[in-house]
Amino acid sequence: FGVRAVLRASAAPRDVAAVAAGLRHEPWVLRACRVTGDRPLLAEVAVPGVDALHDLTTDAAWLDRVTALDTAVVVGTLK
Repeated sequence: FGVRAVLRASAAPRDVAAVAAGLRHEPWVLRACRVTGDRPLLAEVAVPGVDALHDLTTDAAWLDRVTALDTAVVVGTLK
């Protein structure tokens, strides 16, 4: 995989479970979890390249219920 990124998403409280289910079914998601804060869903993804990351963050069906999405490309791993 050429690109790794961390996604943080928010959704209406009634939609958080549906967004989490969508993330669970994405083949690029390494791990996904619910966290505290204004973006209660966090996912680490590994994709072949920036085009695949763009598709994941713009065309996925679970995005219909997302109200905000932050994407941070991982540039290095410390541990």
